[in-house]
Amino acid sequence: SNFDGTVVDRTDADTARVTVGTQGNGGHLAFEPPVLKISTGTTVEWKWTGNGGGHNVVFLNADIHSGQVTHEPGVHFRHRFEQSGTYRYACQPHRSLGQKGAIIVE
Repeated sequence: SNFDGTVVDRTDADTARVTVGTQGNGGHLAFEPPVLKISTGTTVEWKWTGNGGGHNVVFLNADIHSGQVTHEPGVHFRHRFEQSGTYRYACQPHRSLGQKGAIIVE
């Protein structure tokens, strides 16, 4: 519910960042940016703020995930996207509250 229609374009970068536990969905229960566009071969890193309790990153239609739920600040997950497509993901504990995101790979 924190997606306002803006897609952040990082197709010019080798590495792009998504912040986990940003303000949204009634607390620190959002990804920033919620939608990120990248080129194939780009690595995305998810950086936890330490806010909003424990988070993880679980992709809905791909076998990609960050593993255990963690609340510690820092970069806890990286993934290099080699195939084009749209990859939707969520924080498993906060999915029903709206903590969702997408990566568009061109």
